[in-house]
Amino acid sequence: MSDDNHEQETPTPVTIRRAPKVPVFLVAGGALGLIVTLLLVSLFPADKEIGYTATVGFFSLYGIPIGVAVGAIVALILDRRASKRAGTATARHLEVRPEAVADEPQAAPANENPGPEADGSGTSSAR
Repeated sequence: MSDDNHEQETPTPVTIRRAPKVPVFLVAGGALGLIVTLLLVSLFPADKEIGYTATVGFFSLYGIPIGVAVGAIVALILDRRASKRAGTATARHLEVRPEAVADEPQAAPANENPGPEADGSGTSSAR
């Protein structure tokens, strides 16, 4: 079924590797930063004038971005490691060009406003 005039196959080299999903690492790092912040704040007594919640909120402003940065660094390290283990393969790109068929009749255009006989009921109603 393949005709040299209508199908053309082109080999293309591609790189295959497993890459980490960076947003997952960023969110996990932020969550880990929040957990570490909660643990560190709970180790020390809270100031009675400020309160525990305000202290956790304040230190979370530092803990979450640090966790996100650590997650980004881990993702970058894993991405470098994956790129070193990448393999190459050859993909085949197939282009198919349809030939013009002059012998087949053109299909009649569909009627945009079908009459009452098109619904199959056999009855017509005038309005």
